[in-house]
Amino acid sequence: VLAGVTAGVIGVDPYGIVTIVNRSAETMLAISATAALGQNLSAVLPHVGRVFEIGRKSGKPVHREQVTFYRAGTERTFNVQITVEAGDDGSEEKSYVVT
Repeated sequence: VLAGVTAGVIGVDPYGIVTIVNRSAETMLAISATAALGQNLSAVLPHVGRVFEIGRKSGKPVHREQVTFYRAGTERTFNVQITVEAGDDGSEEKSYVVT
C-alpha cells in the first residue's frame, strides 16, 4: 500500500523502533529500509528522532516541525509530521507515523 505513496513514510512503534519505511522515504532521506528496520529512529535519523520524541511526549495526536540536515552530501529541509495511531485492539498501545 505504501509503495505508491509519494510522501516519505516511516512507521515507528511505541518504543521508537522503525517498523516500516516506504520507497519515497528511502529516496528522500538517503536511507535503506533494510538497514533501518528494527533500529531506533534516533539512531537512523537523529534530527527526525528528536522531533519524534518531542511529539511522543507532547501527548498530542499530531506534532509538526521543520528540520534541516545533510543527507548524501546535500542540505535538505523537511516538514516532519508525527501522527499517533491508536492500537487496533482498543489498547493503550500506540504506533506512530512519520511523514
